[in-house]
Amino acid sequence: MRFVCQRDPEGGAQLGVVQADGSPSKLAEIASKFAEQVSKIGGNVAKVDHISTRFEIVTRTESYSYACGTNNQQCRGTRTVSNEVGTTQMVGRAFRVEP
Repeated sequence: MRFVCQRDPEGGAQLGVVQADGSPSKLAEIASKFAEQVSKIGGNVAKVDHISTRFEIVTRTESYSYACGTNNQQCRGTRTVSNEVGTTQMVGRAFRVEP
């Protein structure tokens, strides 16, 4: 598998658009998924057209327990937790280039 970034490969037949996404901290894993998608549709060259990362706030409710009372009793509660989660997306095209 070969990646090109500047221009479409010479003599290549475009097979289709491919994309892969994942955690921003795992760009190598995203690139591997992207290459896998290119291979699945018969491509041997991948052209990356766009890489972007978006962030969103994800809110969830979680249960927790804590010591309370005088006899080391366990009390339970729930709380709402918000985290910022990023997703990186790689979009491009698959080509078939004959040797």
